[in-house]
Amino acid sequence: MSNCEKTSEELIELVLDRFMALAQPMRHLQTKDWLCTDLTMPQIKILFLLWDQKSARVGSLAGALGVTQPTMTGILDRLVEHGLVRRQESPEDRRLVLNCLTESGLELAARLRETSRARLVKVVRHLSPDDLALVAEALDKLRQAADEESRSQS
Repeated sequence: MSNCEKTSEELIELVLDRFMALAQPMRHLQTKDWLCTDLTMPQIKILFLLWDQKSARVGSLAGALGVTQPTMTGILDRLVEHGLVRRQESPEDRRLVLNCLTESGLELAARLRETSRARLVKVVRHLSPDDLALVAEALDKLRQAADEESRSQS
């Protein structure tokens, strides 16, 4: 059966299967920066949330990870102990405490993102220029769909 003959649901399953198939060899390309970090997965998630948001309150971070505020406080305490996060008063309301990355936290997040980028560069260099253009176009379409979904959730 050609792709033109498949239903949307069958094509969605095909795309998801292909994503999972891509994830397997990508995991094998993990580099020392990712494997040698002392951070737990929730801590890494908070590192990247704070990288994107610049600062956030405990409640919004807890909501983003789907954990309780006391659990998030514990995660943040450990990141503070590692010297990756600092707490500061909100400039608008001194009663609010904001969490943000320290210089070390920013450097670690940047290094981990660059590691991921470098790993992906090694992979895509195996593609021809025509295939690269095709992948870029497909990723643009996927990003547009993600943007639409994000807007619908707001």
